[in-house]
Amino acid sequence: MWELISENHILRRYLVMNSFDGTLSAFGLVIAMFLSKVSDPKLVLISGIGVVFATGISGVWSGYLSEKAERKHELLELKRLNPGENLESRKKEFGELTIIMGLANGMSTAIVGALVISPFFFAAAHFVPVQTAFLISFALVAVILVILGAVMSRISKESFWKHAFLTLLAGFMVGIIIFLFELLKF
Repeated sequence: MWELISENHILRRYLVMNSFDGTLSAFGLVIAMFLSKVSDPKLVLISGIGVVFATGISGVWSGYLSEKAERKHELLELKRLNPGENLESRKKEFGELTIIMGLANGMSTAIVGALVISPFFFAAAHFVPVQTAFLISFALVAVILVILGAVMSRISKESFWKHAFLTLLAGFMVGIIIFLFELLKF
């Protein structure tokens, strides 16, 4: 599996981009709940599970359909350029890759989103106070963003600190924007 990820830049891109999306989507929900002073962890969980499933399903579906269209286009081009060539093995390979890409697209979003809301399962079971669950969730977001920054740093062969800063900056921006909306008190 790791070989497939390291060799396939599109799959790697899907994993990183959608992990980033899943992290910031779940963080946006958690920070909004925090700023709204939600004290019931079940409310955070229900909303968070909704976000996780919606982004996960959307990711699988969009990744699968867009990859299927791209692979179909590639097959048509290969057929046009090589009219007599048997493309059955390519067709099978493309079919498998399309499924893998769709799953990677959606599962990466869902997994990190679930990780971000996971502290609220402990709060709902009364193992930790809800305020502690918020703090753990925020810490998890920071850790995930730094890990994603490290991955991007390794891919681009650029500074770890630069990419860690840029990913954390995106999280900070989400927090600030939601805080400003909270000040408006819709």
